[in-house]
Amino acid sequence: MKKSMWISILLLWSVAGYAVDTNFEFKGLILGGITTPSQITEQLSACPKTGKPCSDSARAESDASAVTCGLGANNMQVCNGQTTIAHESAQVNAVIDANGLLQRVMLTIDQSSYEVVRDELLKKYGKPSSTNETELQNGFGATFAQVDTVWTRPGGQVLRLLRYGGSTEESTIYFGTKSDVKLLAHDEDRSDDL
Repeated sequence: MKKSMWISILLLWSVAGYAVDTNFEFKGLILGGITTPSQITEQLSACPKTGKPCSDSARAESDASAVTCGLGANNMQVCNGQTTIAHESAQVNAVIDANGLLQRVMLTIDQSSYEVVRDELLKKYGKPSSTNETELQNGFGATFAQVDTVWTRPGGQVLRLLRYGGSTEESTIYFGTKSDVKLLAHDEDRSDDL
């Protein structure tokens, strides 16, 4: 009887450990997990300079850029505002689908914070699934070494860190589910519009 009890405990422990490793987590928010707009605003609201909860006087300063949520297309909740990652200031866009599941957390940081954030992501999430380096060129002919670092999880979840995202002045961190990746890729049948 004791042997079967220990086997049950080990199985539960291994299943619980597996569940934790299958979804990305950021500031207590579980990608693909049930999430409310109030959880998003509570977890992602932080003083821009410290990354910790604000004092009353600092809160007044940060309220103008606080994360707020509203109803978007297809009954999705869309949350935008200012947060932090690795104590670096970031703009955030988070999306909760109509079923209450967190589909996306996308952060934009100053490119000068890229290495600090990259190092912290490596500590937390381990070795990436892939790292690709390419060369970007701007309209003036200057070239930049783009680095695209990707971590994946079973079920199609992805964490992507782009050294240059949108411009050479900012970097992008993207946590997304398989559905959100498809949504952002505009992977739809377009043959009906010919």
